[in-house]
Amino acid sequence: MKTNKVKTLILGGYGYVGSQIDGDLRIGRNEVDLCKKNETYRFIKKIRPEQVIHSAPRGLFTNSKDTSKTQSLLQELQIHCNVINACLKNNVKKLLAISSIS
Repeated sequence: MKTNKVKTLILGGYGYVGSQIDGDLRIGRNEVDLCKKNETYRFIKKIRPEQVIHSAPRGLFTNSKDTSKTQSLLQELQIHCNVINACLKNNVKKLLAISSIS
C-alpha cells in the first residue's frame, strides 16, 4: 500500500516545540520509536516526506531513576543519528533539528 507523499513531517509534533509548528503530519513518541534505527528508516520511507522537522528530544535532563544522564545523552544522540540517516537514505530534501533542551 502506498501512502500519499507528505510535504512536512514533524517528529515530536505534540511536544512543546513541535506543537507550535505548522506541518502536514505530526508524529509523537507513541507512533514510532526513533531509538530504533530500522524502525525510523522504515517509517520515513513509508511516509516519504519532502522535509522533516525533528523536534523530538528524549528528555535529556529528566530525573528518571531508570536512566543515567550519560545514558540519556547517548539515547538522544542515537535518535538524532537515526533521523539524519533515515532522511539521507530516503532522499528527504530538508531536515531541521530543533529542541527546547539545547
